[in-house]
Amino acid sequence: MKQKINLYVDDLRDCPNEFQITRTVEQAKYYLENFNIGILSLDHDLGVDEEGDYFFFRTRTS
Repeated sequence: MKQKINLYVDDLRDCPNEFQITRTVEQAKYYLENFNIGILSLDHDLGVDEEGDYFFFRTRTS
């Protein structure tokens, strides 16, 4: 069974209490794949990829 965490994805801001911080999309993907996420807080500007497109997350529900 996966551990449940709250995930805070932001490259600059301080992390609120009770959250695990990730500074990059790659780190966030690791947590999304390996933990159950209770609350997901996403930065409003997660950045752009090599082609100049904005990063987006896709979610799957079961």
